[in-house]
Amino acid sequence: MSAELLRYVRELVAELPFTLNLPDGAYPIATNAGVYELHLTNNLLFVGWPDGQWAFGTESDLTANLGERCRTAFRRPLRTVVRRRDEVEARPADLPPADETQLLANLSHHMRQGQPEFPGGSAELAASARGQYDALSEEQRAELEFDTRVRLHEQAPFGDHCERFLDGLNRLIRRYAVHFDDRFVYPVAEPHFADSLLGGIRVTHWVNGHELSSTRHVGGLFAYILRCPWFTHPNDLIAGFRQALTSDCTVSPVGLLAVRARSCLLRGEWRAAVIEAAAALDLSITRQLQAGFRRVGRSEDEIARLLREPRFNVRCTDRMREARNRSVADLNPALWDVVVGTHRPLRNRVTHADHEPTSQEAEAAVGAMVELAAAVERMT
Repeated sequence: MSAELLRYVRELVAELPFTLNLPDGAYPIATNAGVYELHLTNNLLFVGWPDGQWAFGTESDLTANLGERCRTAFRRPLRTVVRRRDEVEARPADLPPADETQLLANLSHHMRQGQPEFPGGSAELAASARGQYDALSEEQRAELEFDTRVRLHEQAPFGDHCERFLDGLNRLIRRYAVHFDDRFVYPVAEPHFADSLLGGIRVTHWVNGHELSSTRHVGGLFAYILRCPWFTHPNDLIAGFRQALTSDCTVSPVGLLAVRARSCLLRGEWRAAVIEAAAALDLSITRQLQAGFRRVGRSEDEIARLLREPRFNVRCTDRMREARNRSVADLNPALWDVVVGTHRPLRNRVTHADHEPTSQEAEAAVGAMVELAAAVERMT
């Protein structure tokens, strides 16, 4: 591969888990980083074959290009498909240098592509690549070096793969939901695309029409793409689960809220994650106050009156000392300071104002509030 001018192209393609009732076409979106354009298409068809090959497009285009092979394929309509295409140009002088380790890694990649069923593991592949590399002529090494440098530069012109794509897409979705009062749509994160027929957000790179790579993004966690059990729980934990099912299916409401908060984080639902984690903490405190007051002989009317205290700090300190002889702040003073000083105010801004937390804010808040809720639940 050689050229005076290199034209890099990156395309992101994803099938939404719902349908946007919009005409096909380009939709420019105002973002903090400038206008970002996405292309929406409905009424596309997915076709696939037992050997793992697949394609998608309009039915007429697929029939024209694939003929009889299209008619014998598995077929399923796609929901709204979103595309983003970026192009940049580079010259050979712009490419980064490649060291020997990178040259060998690229050679191993080509060998694996040419022989998917390579007999052996990574060590055998590396040894085979080393042997082939040592046997290359100067001209062949120059070609390998240029190919490696081209591939090293593959992602540099475009920055992140999916962050800006999702930012623009979610701006469009939120505007669409309010503008058309459509309750069937919602903001999305990478894991939402895992079960689509495209298998995630598809990111493909080309240079001068030659495909360099094609990957799918589903949030970086393999549990989203596996179709089989991916973890073996200890036998005693399984036995306890079975026993719990037959005796009492009631689960800890605090534990359930904590799991839901962490699940919201994985789906990119930052606001919901903060609210669920805060609810877990509030509920753990209420449960401990109720149990403690009953233990010291307070009547139900008294307990109801005491629980009407709206101030979070008072509930966690003065009221908890009355009920449990210790405050929530005593459980973990450093964690308490963080929750009260940072995450509780965030919860209030999320719940009572139009604040959309960042991923970093939400992850920190959920981690701290869920940890403190668990500590409260362990109080005796």
